[in-house]
Amino acid sequence: MVKSLYSIIFMFFFILVVHSQKMDNLLVPEDSTDCTDIYYNSYVKGMENSLVTYWSNPPQLDNNSKKYLNLISDLLSEFEAGCEYVPIIVLIDEKGMPYCNSVLKFNDKYPVTDNVRTAIFNIVDSLRFLPARRGKVPVKSFYFLTARKDKQTNRWFFPESRVN
Repeated sequence: MVKSLYSIIFMFFFILVVHSQKMDNLLVPEDSTDCTDIYYNSYVKGMENSLVTYWSNPPQLDNNSKKYLNLISDLLSEFEAGCEYVPIIVLIDEKGMPYCNSVLKFNDKYPVTDNVRTAIFNIVDSLRFLPARRGKVPVKSFYFLTARKDKQTNRWFFPESRVN
């Protein structure tokens, strides 16, 4: 009886460990240039057609990080992008640090070249955020950055960088 109880407890813990490892793998990117699968699996899958709030306080871009958005804007202004918007998804950990980011595709094509994407990834890694919170507890989150092209000046900008 005691031996079978130990067997059941052992199996229970084994299942918990395996399940927790699978959950951790969902949040660790295999390819840091494409976080859309992680975003979909973590935040979208199973939530279609329902209003969902993941946190009580959303993540916010740290004011000191706005200079990095200006670097990305300068980079995009130097190289011609194939559209008027360049959307970037940033996955953020509990400390406000990006752990994965992706430039999103339009019609299965990236709006910028691979070299520009790589440069954007390197700059985005320098961004810092005030982490999202559930109550007082910091949690993992995501943030969408969208570079936009000013039609009058042909310069790129992020709306976040213009906010004081």
